[in-house]
Amino acid sequence: MRRPAFAMSLTSIILLLIIASSLPVEAHPPEGMTIIYNDRMDILTVSITHDVKDLTTHYVDRIEIYIGATQVIERTFTEQPRDSYNERFTLKAVKDDEIRVVAYCKLEGQIERGMTIGSGITAEGDKADRIDTVLFAHAGLQIMGLGLALMNIPRGMHFYRAWKTKTKPTGKRRRHARIGMSVVGIWGVGALGGLWIVYMTSGDYLGSPHGWIALSAFIAALFTVYSASTSFRKAGFRMRMQTHIILALLTITLGALTVVAGMMIAGFI
Repeated sequence: MRRPAFAMSLTSIILLLIIASSLPVEAHPPEGMTIIYNDRMDILTVSITHDVKDLTTHYVDRIEIYIGATQVIERTFTEQPRDSYNERFTLKAVKDDEIRVVAYCKLEGQIERGMTIGSGITAEGDKADRIDTVLFAHAGLQIMGLGLALMNIPRGMHFYRAWKTKTKPTGKRRRHARIGMSVVGIWGVGALGGLWIVYMTSGDYLGSPHGWIALSAFIAALFTVYSASTSFRKAGFRMRMQTHIILALLTITLGALTVVAGMMIAGFI
C-alpha cells in the first residue's frame, strides 16, 4: 500500500472513531422521567430530565400518553425550556387505570414510564420517592403546627382570665409567645414543601380550596402574632387581646380545614 493511501485510510479511520465516540454524548435519550397523576384535579404531570447542550436542536420533541393500549394524547415540541422541566396534561382517568407515557428525543432514543392509578396523588419514576417523602413531611409539619396551636390555647387563656379578673396571671407569657411563633415557623416551612408538591403535581397553586384555605391560615397566623406584639400598642391592651383571641381562633379553624382539605387532595381521606 502506498504511503499516501495508507495515511488517508488511517486518517479516515481516526475521524470515524472520533465521530462514533462523540455520538453518544451529543445524541441520547432523556436520563430520567417521573409521571404524577392527581385524580382530584385530573392532571398528569410528566417531569423530564434531559441534559443537553442546545435546547433548540437536541430536545424531547414528542410525548405520547396511553390509557391501557389506547393512545389518548400526543403532544409535539420544537424545543425544551430547561434540562429538567415539567409538562402537564389534562387527563380523565379513574382508579386502577393503566397509564403509560413515552417521551422521544429528537435525535436519538426514548424513555417510558407506566403506572396504575390510585387514590389522590400517584407517582412513578426517579422522583417518586422524593415526592412521597415531601408529601408526608408537609402533612406532618402542618399537623404538628396545628397541634402546637391547640396546646397553646390554655396558656393564652391564663393571661386573658388574669386580665379580666385583674389577678396575677399563671404560666409564662414568653413561653406562650414562643410556641405561637413556632407554629408560624413550622407552617412556613411546611408551606415551602407544599409549593414544591403543587409544582410537581398540578402547577396550579390556588386552583383548589386547599390552596386558598392554607394561604388564609398562614396570613391569619401572621396577624395573630402581630396583634399580640408591642407594635400593636396604639390599639390599647383591651383591643389587642380581643383581636388576638379572635384571630387565634380563626387561625386554628383555618389550620384544621387546611389539614382536612390537604388530606382529601392527597387521597388520605
